[in-house]
Amino acid sequence: MKPSTAFTLATLCIKSCVADFWIYEAGGFGDIVPVTYFRFYHDPPTCGTIGNNNRQNYLPYDDVSKTKGIACDGNGCEGGNPNEITRFEMNVDWGHYTIYKDRGYRMYDKKNNVVGQCRPDRSKRYLCVGTGLPDGASVFHCTTSVDKF
Repeated sequence: MKPSTAFTLATLCIKSCVADFWIYEAGGFGDIVPVTYFRFYHDPPTCGTIGNNNRQNYLPYDDVSKTKGIACDGNGCEGGNPNEITRFEMNVDWGHYTIYKDRGYRMYDKKNNVVGQCRPDRSKRYLCVGTGLPDGASVFHCTTSVDKF
């Protein structure tokens, strides 16, 4: 095999073996009070994809060891600066993972294996009236070998 062919095949594998995704914090309305949800997207959402999207909403909890949801520690949780999030734990339909600030925002699985790299990112926002989740902002952008959601 020619070196250029091997390089092309390796490049294709890297692109297909790694997934990028965004973690968003979204505002919605419960029965009585506003509610914060977390959602996951392969690309930043648009108003057209918000209303037509059947993605799971995950609620924030203090402990997600036995329940689906998001546990977040630090001043950056729920509307704050994501650079101040110290722990972001996700127990979601496609697995259980944690991002730690003091470990360089690497993403770990339940066996403490590194499965991704995330970075705090609040640069992406949407405001979409009439969608049920009228506003949202990115929290993290991650690159990982996990691609199940």
